[in-house]
Amino acid sequence: MKVAFYKDRTQFLDSLIAWWTRGPYSHIELVFERDGKNLCASASPRDGGIRLKEIELDPNHWDIIEIEGYDEEKAFGGSPAEQAQNMTSLACLGLF
Repeated sequence: MKVAFYKDRTQFLDSLIAWWTRGPYSHIELVFERDGKNLCASASPRDGGIRLKEIELDPNHWDIIEIEGYDEEKAFGGSPAEQAQNMTSLACLGLF
């Protein structure tokens, strides 16, 4: 499984979040690979809250890391939206 970190700061809110968390990122996505596409889970005010969405992860806007030893099928089969909400909440608190 992968985690994608959003680093584009063209929007004011992205810049504010990155400043608040004292890092280069404003947003993260859990990335589930399905049929060769990136199905991303997170909590996004732009998309109305917790959601799953297919996103093209442009490396100019995203840093992507692979999480070793994490069961993607188990996470996806559970509730990826809940997982994303927890990770996004931790990130906003500066704990991730």
